[in-house]
Amino acid sequence: MTSLTDEEMLNFNRLGIIPGPQESPEDFANRAEYCLNLQNTFDAKLVENAPFSNQNRISKEILDESFQITEKLYDIKPDWIPVFFSNYKLAFWHGGCAWIFQENETTPTGAFFQLRTAFKNSQTYLGLYKRNELMAHEFSHVGRMMFEEPRFEEVFAYRSDHSAFRRYFGPIMQSSWESALFVLFLFLILIIDLSLSTLASSNLYQHFMWLKLVPFGMLLYAIVRLYRKQRQFSCCLANLRKIVKDEQSANAVIYRLTDNEICNFASMSPEKLIEYISLQKDTTLRWKIITIAYLYPILI
Repeated sequence: MTSLTDEEMLNFNRLGIIPGPQESPEDFANRAEYCLNLQNTFDAKLVENAPFSNQNRISKEILDESFQITEKLYDIKPDWIPVFFSNYKLAFWHGGCAWIFQENETTPTGAFFQLRTAFKNSQTYLGLYKRNELMAHEFSHVGRMMFEEPRFEEVFAYRSDHSAFRRYFGPIMQSSWESALFVLFLFLILIIDLSLSTLASSNLYQHFMWLKLVPFGMLLYAIVRLYRKQRQFSCCLANLRKIVKDEQSANAVIYRLTDNEICNFASMSPEKLIEYISLQKDTTLRWKIITIAYLYPILI
């Protein structure tokens, strides 16, 4: 399947370099090599064209704060990622951001991370973000950078949060455009209300009252979808615990699944799970690594 040894694949896996569902063994090997050399690539040519400087690199001690979370949750320690203190293009409510990028069309996909400069001397920001949890949140995205799987992406990221409320309700919006659409409707309703109040037209105001149902409908839909999503995730995780050696391994396995696999695994028996994995482990690199790392000796 690939010339990579089991030891090399396990090392990449621990570094959060995980094969995507559609990624070939050759493309994965090239991407792994590229990511491991990304720090040198930044030093050689990328930093010159980026709004960051080497003086603002984040220390190993700060990175290790977040890796304690990501290793426990998903068995990843992506210490190959260039990380900088920078407020570039961050809105005031943003604590940081992971960037998935390609230098050009021929280079593999890589990632770097920027953290708000306020975190240089503080563990928190705006009373909302904890430095280690925010970084773990973004590193969770990086580990799945080759997964085009939006349904559970934010569920994985918010599991790093200490707040049970945010762990559950944080993924209520599945994409940035949904959040933007919701805010747009609220802003539109506010403008209409202000306009009609100046006209003092009660009949016209009643005519537009139905608009206020739109954001409530959107919110209700999002809550129902979130409940279903969290239930499927929990059921999948519970089923995985029946075939792996411990909870940490179950968390690591579910992190490496596609959306369809999570939904399907939620209703599968342990026997069906093992049957599915047995068929996949010899045909896809992703499942080969999952099996070697977390399902040995069950399926080897």
